[in-house]
Amino acid sequence: MTVEPGAQRAHLKTHHRLLLQPLKFAADNARRWLLGTLGNALAPSDKPCDIDATARTLLALLRAPGTVRFEDEQVIVTLELPLPPTPHARLGAALAALDSRAPLFSDGRRRVRFRLAPRPTRADIPGCCLGAK
Repeated sequence: MTVEPGAQRAHLKTHHRLLLQPLKFAADNARRWLLGTLGNALAPSDKPCDIDATARTLLALLRAPGTVRFEDEQVIVTLELPLPPTPHARLGAALAALDSRAPLFSDGRRRVRFRLAPRPTRADIPGCCLGAK
């Protein structure tokens, strides 16, 4: 590699859209992988009419708040997505099944484990009294 003293600065001639395209492809591939991996667990039930809800549930899951806990051997991601009991159990089991695929954290050493937070109960709701009428 040599340095030319008379060299001029050259600007990359491209559009902003071309720079974002690889990122968009990576995000779309990740979304498709999740849809394929979680599959029917994203639907509320096995009924054919509920299969249309998978994309909406995945989007809600990706936008759900949560917590990340860093441990020595693993990173635990807990997502807070309040769902009815059956869909919550289905999705929780599917997220726990991701452990078998052994996804790694960005450090390449620790495993990442995804979990759903427990469903809120009436006792968790502020101002709710179980005995009040």
